[in-house]
Amino acid sequence: MLHKAQFGSHRLHLRYHPAFQERPYAFYHMTHKGNIEDERLPDLRRCERMPWARPTVERTESLGLRFWEQSERRNGRRICIWLDVDNGDDYFVILYVHRRYVRLLTAFYGDSPNYAKKRLKEYEDWKEKVGRDFTPDELVSDIISRMPAVFLSYPAIPGICLPEAQPKNLFSPHKVPVIRAPGPRRIRRALLLPLHLL
Repeated sequence: MLHKAQFGSHRLHLRYHPAFQERPYAFYHMTHKGNIEDERLPDLRRCERMPWARPTVERTESLGLRFWEQSERRNGRRICIWLDVDNGDDYFVILYVHRRYVRLLTAFYGDSPNYAKKRLKEYEDWKEKVGRDFTPDELVSDIISRMPAVFLSYPAIPGICLPEAQPKNLFSPHKVPVIRAPGPRRIRRALLLPLHLL
Protein backbone atom coordinates (compact mmCIF):
# COMPACT_ATOMS: atom_id res chain seq x y z
CA MET A 1 0.00 0.00 0.00
CA LEU A 2 1.37 3.43 -0.95
CA HIS A 3 1.65 6.02 1.79
CA LYS A 4 0.58 9.60 1.34
CA ALA A 5 3.33 11.95 0.21
CA GLN A 6 4.59 14.49 2.75
CA PHE A 7 6.70 17.62 2.92
CA GLY A 8 8.41 17.22 6.26
CA SER A 9 5.55 16.00 8.45
CA HIS A 10 2.85 17.87 6.50
CA ARG A 11 0.50 15.97 4.17
CA LEU A 12 0.88 16.73 0.49
CA HIS A 13 -2.26 17.24 -1.63
CA LEU A 14 -2.67 17.85 -5.34
CA ARG A 15 -4.52 20.83 -6.72
CA TYR A 16 -7.59 19.24 -8.36
CA HIS A 17 -9.71 22.18 -9.50
CA PRO A 18 -10.28 23.21 -12.18
CA ALA A 19 -9.96 19.67 -13.50
CA PHE A 20 -8.47 19.19 -16.96
CA GLN A 21 -9.71 16.19 -18.98
CA GLU A 22 -10.82 14.49 -15.74
CA ARG A 23 -7.35 14.82 -14.23
CA PRO A 24 -6.13 17.06 -11.40
CA TYR A 25 -5.10 20.57 -12.34
CA ALA A 26 -1.61 19.92 -10.89
CA PHE A 27 -1.17 17.04 -13.35
CA TYR A 28 -2.07 19.40 -16.20
CA HIS A 29 0.46 21.96 -14.99
CA MET A 30 3.19 19.35 -14.54
CA THR A 31 2.77 17.95 -18.07
CA HIS A 32 1.93 21.04 -20.16
CA LYS A 33 3.86 24.20 -20.91
CA GLY A 34 2.82 27.75 -21.78
CA ASN A 35 2.07 31.16 -20.31
CA ILE A 36 -1.62 31.34 -21.26
CA GLU A 37 -3.66 28.77 -19.32
CA ASP A 38 -6.07 27.83 -22.10
CA GLU A 39 -3.30 27.48 -24.67
CA ARG A 40 -0.81 25.27 -22.79
CA LEU A 41 0.70 22.48 -24.88
CA PRO A 42 1.91 19.03 -23.78
CA ASP A 43 5.64 18.97 -23.05
CA LEU A 44 7.36 15.57 -23.23
CA ARG A 45 10.34 16.78 -21.18
CA ARG A 46 7.98 17.72 -18.36
CA CYS A 47 6.19 14.37 -18.67
CA GLU A 48 9.40 12.37 -18.39
CA ARG A 49 10.34 14.26 -15.21
CA MET A 50 7.00 13.74 -13.45
CA PRO A 51 8.35 10.83 -11.35
CA TRP A 52 10.93 13.23 -9.91
CA ALA A 53 8.33 15.34 -8.07
CA ARG A 54 7.52 13.03 -5.15
CA PRO A 55 11.11 12.12 -4.18
CA THR A 56 12.10 15.78 -4.58
CA VAL A 57 9.42 16.85 -2.09
CA GLU A 58 9.79 13.97 0.37
CA ARG A 59 13.60 13.94 0.44
CA THR A 60 14.21 17.69 0.37
CA GLU A 61 16.05 17.71 3.67
CA SER A 62 17.95 14.42 3.32
CA LEU A 63 19.25 15.38 -0.14
CA GLY A 64 20.22 18.87 1.04
CA LEU A 65 18.10 20.59 -1.62
CA ARG A 66 17.55 24.32 -1.67
CA PHE A 67 14.03 25.34 -0.67
CA TRP A 68 12.62 28.72 0.25
CA GLU A 69 9.46 30.78 0.58
CA GLN A 70 8.55 32.72 -2.52
CA SER A 71 7.12 35.68 -0.63
CA GLU A 72 7.15 37.98 -3.66
CA ARG A 73 4.80 35.68 -5.61
CA ARG A 74 1.11 36.62 -5.29
CA ASN A 75 0.20 36.38 -1.60
CA GLY A 76 3.28 34.45 -0.44
CA ARG A 77 2.64 31.05 1.12
CA ARG A 78 4.53 29.40 -1.76
CA ILE A 79 7.58 27.20 -1.32
CA CYS A 80 9.99 26.50 -4.16
CA ILE A 81 12.17 23.37 -4.04
CA TRP A 82 15.17 23.27 -6.36
CA LEU A 83 16.64 19.96 -7.53
CA ASP A 84 20.03 20.91 -8.98
CA VAL A 85 20.81 18.49 -11.84
CA ASP A 86 24.45 18.10 -12.95
CA ASN A 87 23.92 17.16 -16.59
CA GLY A 88 20.63 18.69 -17.60
CA ASP A 89 17.99 21.19 -16.73
CA ASP A 90 17.30 21.87 -13.05
CA TYR A 91 13.94 20.78 -11.66
CA PHE A 92 11.66 23.00 -9.59
CA VAL A 93 8.65 22.00 -7.48
CA ILE A 94 6.21 24.65 -6.27
CA LEU A 95 4.11 24.04 -3.13
CA TYR A 96 1.37 26.13 -1.55
CA VAL A 97 0.91 26.14 2.24
CA HIS A 98 -2.54 25.74 3.80
CA ARG A 99 -3.29 25.52 7.51
CA ARG A 100 -3.55 21.72 7.68
CA TYR A 101 -1.65 20.55 4.63
CA VAL A 102 0.66 21.53 1.79
CA ARG A 103 -0.58 21.54 -1.80
CA LEU A 104 1.50 20.64 -4.85
CA LEU A 105 0.83 23.34 -7.43
CA THR A 106 3.25 22.44 -10.20
CA ALA A 107 6.68 21.08 -11.07
CA PHE A 108 8.81 21.90 -14.10
CA TYR A 109 12.35 22.02 -15.42
CA GLY A 110 14.24 25.26 -15.82
CA ASP A 111 14.77 25.38 -19.56
CA SER A 112 17.27 28.25 -19.57
CA PRO A 113 20.40 29.11 -17.55
CA ASN A 114 18.90 32.53 -16.96
CA TYR A 115 15.95 30.97 -15.10
CA ALA A 116 18.30 29.16 -12.70
CA LYS A 117 20.22 32.41 -12.10
CA LYS A 118 16.99 34.23 -11.20
CA ARG A 119 15.98 31.47 -8.77
CA LEU A 120 19.45 31.47 -7.22
CA LYS A 121 19.20 35.23 -6.63
CA GLU A 122 15.70 34.78 -5.18
CA TYR A 123 16.99 32.04 -2.85
CA GLU A 124 20.01 34.08 -1.71
CA ASP A 125 17.85 37.18 -1.08
CA TRP A 126 15.42 35.11 1.01
CA LYS A 127 18.30 33.46 2.91
CA GLU A 128 19.79 36.87 3.67
CA LYS A 129 16.40 38.21 4.79
CA VAL A 130 15.57 35.35 7.20
CA GLY A 131 19.16 34.92 8.37
CA ARG A 132 19.00 31.22 9.28
CA ASP A 133 18.40 27.70 7.96
CA PHE A 134 14.94 26.11 8.11
CA THR A 135 13.78 22.52 8.08
CA PRO A 136 10.68 21.85 5.94
CA ASP A 137 8.50 21.70 9.09
CA GLU A 138 9.93 24.95 10.46
CA LEU A 139 9.33 26.77 7.18
CA VAL A 140 5.72 25.56 6.90
CA SER A 141 5.07 26.45 10.57
CA ASP A 142 6.59 29.90 10.03
CA ILE A 143 4.33 30.55 7.02
CA ILE A 144 1.25 29.30 8.92
CA SER A 145 2.07 31.52 11.91
CA ARG A 146 1.91 34.59 9.65
CA MET A 147 -1.49 33.73 8.14
CA PRO A 148 -4.45 35.90 9.15
CA ALA A 149 -6.61 34.39 11.89
CA VAL A 150 -9.82 34.28 9.83
CA PHE A 151 -10.38 34.32 6.08
CA LEU A 152 -13.61 36.11 5.18
CA SER A 153 -14.21 35.62 1.47
CA TYR A 154 -18.01 36.06 1.54
CA PRO A 155 -20.02 39.27 1.83
CA ALA A 156 -21.43 40.36 5.16
CA ILE A 157 -25.16 39.56 5.48
CA PRO A 158 -27.29 41.66 7.83
CA GLY A 159 -28.73 39.62 10.72
CA ILE A 160 -26.24 36.76 10.45
CA CYS A 161 -23.32 36.29 12.84
CA LEU A 162 -20.30 34.13 12.47
CA PRO A 163 -19.74 31.66 15.34
CA GLU A 164 -16.88 33.74 16.77
CA ALA A 165 -19.14 36.83 16.81
CA GLN A 166 -22.14 35.26 18.57
CA PRO A 167 -23.81 37.30 21.34
CA LYS A 168 -22.82 36.29 24.88
CA ASN A 169 -26.37 35.89 26.21
CA LEU A 170 -28.17 33.52 23.84
CA PHE A 171 -31.33 33.57 25.98
CA SER A 172 -31.99 37.28 25.62
CA PRO A 173 -35.18 38.26 23.76
CA HIS A 174 -33.09 40.13 21.19
CA LYS A 175 -31.09 37.17 19.92
CA VAL A 176 -29.32 37.60 16.63
CA PRO A 177 -30.01 34.64 14.31
CA VAL A 178 -26.88 32.61 13.81
CA ILE A 179 -25.88 30.44 10.88
CA ARG A 180 -22.86 28.30 11.71
CA ALA A 181 -20.00 28.07 9.22
CA PRO A 182 -21.72 29.86 6.36
CA GLY A 183 -20.99 28.12 3.08
CA PRO A 184 -22.19 29.22 -0.36
CA ARG A 185 -25.51 27.32 -0.11
CA ARG A 186 -26.38 28.69 3.32
CA ILE A 187 -25.50 32.22 2.30
CA ARG A 188 -27.58 31.89 -0.89
CA ARG A 189 -30.49 30.48 1.16
CA ALA A 190 -30.19 33.33 3.67
CA LEU A 191 -30.28 35.91 0.89
CA LEU A 192 -33.47 34.43 -0.55
CA LEU A 193 -35.37 34.39 2.77
CA PRO A 194 -36.95 37.55 4.17
CA LEU A 195 -35.13 38.69 7.29
CA HIS A 196 -38.16 38.15 9.56
CA LEU A 197 -38.00 34.40 8.76
CA LEU A 198 -34.37 34.08 9.82
